[in-house]
Amino acid sequence: MASPLEELGARFAAARTKRGWSLQQAAEDTRIPLRHLKALETGELSAMPAPVYARGFTSAYAKALGLDEEELLRKLDEAGILSATVPVGAETGRASAAAAATTARRAD
Repeated sequence: MASPLEELGARFAAARTKRGWSLQQAAEDTRIPLRHLKALETGELSAMPAPVYARGFTSAYAKALGLDEEELLRKLDEAGILSATVPVGAETGRASAAAAATTARRAD
């Protein structure tokens, strides 16, 4: 059984091939660096600088290939590549306390 990243990569490669695009052409058309497209298609996402890049490139590549973006992002979720964003109001710890203190000083 293939891993979620292998399934993701196979879907991308099949859709790109069906469109008749080379990997180089896909990189030029999407403006996603070739090395990152290769990483997406091989499931080697450790080549990505951060999870947010993997998610952004997955979304952009899916749209360019006419694939279901949400379905492919769920594959990343299954693989543990989650978004690094924090919902508004969910901040915790020293960072949010420091931000509150800075905001209070600015208000004075």
